[in-house]
Amino acid sequence: MEKNAETKKMVLMDERIVQLFRLGFGVLLVLLLVYLGGIANTLAAVSSFNLFNPALTVPILLIFAVTLIVTWLNLKILFDAKYGLDSKEFFLDFLASWAIGFMLPGKIGDFSLAYFLKEKIRVGESTAVILLDKVIGIAALSIVGSLSFVIFPEKGIADAAFLLVLFAWLAGGFLVFTSNGRGIIKKIVPAKYTEKFAGFSATLNYFLAKEKKRIALNFLLSVAKLVLQATILVIIFGGIGISAGVWEITLVLAATTLLSFVPITASGIGIREGAFAFFAFQLGIPIAASVSASLIGFFFNYLIVLIITVLLFGRATQIMRLNQKKIQ
Repeated sequence: MEKNAETKKMVLMDERIVQLFRLGFGVLLVLLLVYLGGIANTLAAVSSFNLFNPALTVPILLIFAVTLIVTWLNLKILFDAKYGLDSKEFFLDFLASWAIGFMLPGKIGDFSLAYFLKEKIRVGESTAVILLDKVIGIAALSIVGSLSFVIFPEKGIADAAFLLVLFAWLAGGFLVFTSNGRGIIKKIVPAKYTEKFAGFSATLNYFLAKEKKRIALNFLLSVAKLVLQATILVIIFGGIGISAGVWEITLVLAATTLLSFVPITASGIGIREGAFAFFAFQLGIPIAASVSASLIGFFFNYLIVLIITVLLFGRATQIMRLNQKKIQ
C-alpha cells in the first residue's frame, strides 16, 4: 500500500513538472513574440488602449457576457435531450466550471462541469455530452477556418490551412470513434474518475443517431460564438488604432483556435498567440498590435473569471467538498 501511494505521488509530481515545463515554454513563446514585435511597440500599443473609455469597455464586456450565454446554450441544448436540468442551477454550475477552466492545466478544466453535475448525471454521461460539444465546436472551427483560402491565397499558407483542417477532422474522428481515442480522452480527466465512465459510448451514439437537430443548432451557435469573439478582438484593435474587419478576424481566430489544441504548451499558451500574430500579419496587422490585442483580451478574460470566482466561490467550494467526501 505504501509503495503504491509513493508511486502515485511520484507520478503526480512528474505530471506537475511536465505541466510547469509546458507553461514555462508557452510563456517563453509569448515573450519571444513581444520581442519580435518590439518591446517598446507592444508596450505602446497596450498603453494606448483606454480601459476607462466606456465606448470600448462596455461593448467588450457585454459581448463577453453574450458569448458566455451562447456557450451555456450550446451545452444546455445537448443536455436537454436527455436530462431535465434546472436552467438557473445549470447556468451557475456552468459559470463556476468555466472559471475553473482558466485555472486548471491543459484541457482538464473544460470537463470540470461534469464534476459539478455529478449529483444529477453520471460522470461518464455528462463528460460524453461535454466532449460532443467540443467536437462540434472543432468541426465549426475547421469549416470556418477552411475559408481562410479566400484571404490567404498564397500557396504556402493555403496548404498549411488545408493541413490544419484535415488534422482537425482526423484528430476529432480518432478521439470520438475509436477505442484508443476514447482511451486518450479518459486520460484528460483526473485518474480517480476513469472507472466512472460507464455509458460514455452509449451517450455519444444516442446523440449521433437521434439528436441531429440539436447537433446542427449547436454547430450554428458555435459559429455565432466565434463571430462574437472576433468582434471583441476587432473592438480591441480599434482601441489601439488598428482597423480590422470582423470577417477576416473570424477566419484568423478559427485557424488560431484550432492550433491552440495542439498539446505542446499548457492550454495552448504561446501557440495561440503565435498563430494569431502570424495569420493577422498576413492581413497587414503588425505583430506588436496582435500581441497587444491578445494581452488585452487576456485581461478582460481574467477580469470576468475573477468576478465569477468571487460571486460563486462559496457554491464551487461547497460542491467540491461534498464530492470530495463521497470520493473518500
